[in-house]
Amino acid sequence: MRNYFVYFLLVAGLYSLSTEELRAQNDQPIYICPMHNHITSDTPGDCPICGMDLVAKKTSNEHTDDEMLEMHGEDDHESMDTMQSMPSMQLDNLFESTASQYVCPMHEHIVKDHPGTCPICGMDLVPKKSAQTSKGPSVQVSGAMQQSLAIQTALVQRGSIQPVILAYGSVEYDETKIRHIHSRVSGWIEKLAVNSLGEAIKKGDLLYEIYSPELIVAQDDFLSLLASGISNPELIERGKKRLSLLGVDDALIERIANTKKSIYQLPYYARQSGVVDRLDVREGMYVQPAQEMMMIADRSEVWIVADVSESNAPLIEQNLKVNLSVPAADINDLSAPISFIYPDMDPNTRTMKLRVDVPNQKQTLKPGMLAKLEIQTQALNDVLYIPLQALIRTGKSSRVIVQTNDQEFVQRKVAIGVITDDLVEIRQGLSIDERVVTSGQFLLDSEASLSHFSNGLSEHDEKTVMPQSHNH
Repeated sequence: MRNYFVYFLLVAGLYSLSTEELRAQNDQPIYICPMHNHITSDTPGDCPICGMDLVAKKTSNEHTDDEMLEMHGEDDHESMDTMQSMPSMQLDNLFESTASQYVCPMHEHIVKDHPGTCPICGMDLVPKKSAQTSKGPSVQVSGAMQQSLAIQTALVQRGSIQPVILAYGSVEYDETKIRHIHSRVSGWIEKLAVNSLGEAIKKGDLLYEIYSPELIVAQDDFLSLLASGISNPELIERGKKRLSLLGVDDALIERIANTKKSIYQLPYYARQSGVVDRLDVREGMYVQPAQEMMMIADRSEVWIVADVSESNAPLIEQNLKVNLSVPAADINDLSAPISFIYPDMDPNTRTMKLRVDVPNQKQTLKPGMLAKLEIQTQALNDVLYIPLQALIRTGKSSRVIVQTNDQEFVQRKVAIGVITDDLVEIRQGLSIDERVVTSGQFLLDSEASLSHFSNGLSEHDEKTVMPQSHNH
């Protein structure tokens, strides 16, 4: 009876083993769907629900790297690596097969997993650098393509430069020689001798005649004082002073004193030569002291006001020699010193104004004409500099394209100093004897930027897609 009972237990234990365990013990693989674990099969195939390929299920004696670490602990990590390590030749082949990509230097979207030529431009494909080994935004250009693109370079040099600052300005009136004409009394313009803007006026010419009751009263008071026979010179002088402050010329005051008669239409004369730049009165108008009737500007000497960039402002000093040229007046050899430097910096244009006083006896320079200025500044010693055409300026920074080897060109930001007509001082970002691109740099800069953006986008896609596949 006991033997039958033992036999029964043995048979029940065998049937209690699941089909999967039996297959696992017999080393027979079991295939399951990654998305639906309840779908199993003895042979490879497709999931009837989602259509995904069935994969072999790991048996209980198989563990992942993380599981092995948990089982053996961190102290046995080196031994685990030794146990699971592959031959070095196989690892190298694996790295090359997954990391080697070849791209066109000029068309970054052309990517292949083997060497060849670009189907668009015919250039040889070059190995694509990973983000870990890249030196920054760069581009690879073969020697033949450099010749086709006319790429030219220049060395970064250290030495002395004589900055000649180029600036542009315009001719303006000398503000110290502008006279604004106002009537000192209220009255009516009975006669106007000036009829149009731009009319040339000489000192002593008649401007207008005015009738003013206030002027007549002042003349009558002065004549009454003279007729009273008072021999007080101070009172007589006060009467003359009153007429003078009302704008009456000294010659007219003597005429009134001699003729003993008041002048009802008092004439007013120009006190300087010039041209009429403003005329806001007409004959018969009623005028008051607050109203400007006309403006006369003397053009025997003019100002040339120019703008200098903020970076060049520290080099500007008073009395520096300036070579001037005014194409509209056919003047190319005019020279004068800087007479005044304005104290403020324009917040919008980031420029500083300076002024040059220029004689204009022949009246050839007219306000509004454009002028070109070449300012001779003091020499700068022991500075790094590059040709100005190598500089790529943006609204926020400046950069250059540096040739690091025969075929690699790297985009690099620089801090600049003084800018002259053909040179620019480099304060940070470059070293002596480095080579910068002076022709074709804008094309290389755009390609390097696109390559950098493409690599950054690829890294971003990998970081965002991989977690999705893991969750999937």
